[in-house]
Amino acid sequence: DYPGLVSIFVRADIPFKKARIMGHGDTSEEEALELLARKDRKRKYYHNQFCRGKWGDSRNYDITVNSAKLGIEETANTLEWYIKKCQALL
Repeated sequence: DYPGLVSIFVRADIPFKKARIMGHGDTSEEEALELLARKDRKRKYYHNQFCRGKWGDSRNYDITVNSAKLGIEETANTLEWYIKKCQALL
């Protein structure tokens, strides 16, 4: 219902997410895995409560990207490029 909306799902492999969490302090591997599982459950619950499609179902997004492939910065740059291209078509 929003012409300028670009729906994006950013995912990452578990080893990438775990390493990122562990790189931000004194977090053990076990704690990092528990934290990412808890955060993903909360994201999924929130999304499924307020959105039409199911969380993570690629059919509900304009683009789905694995940030572990390009890294955080290059993923952000790629998504910025994609959004600008979409906006130019409006």
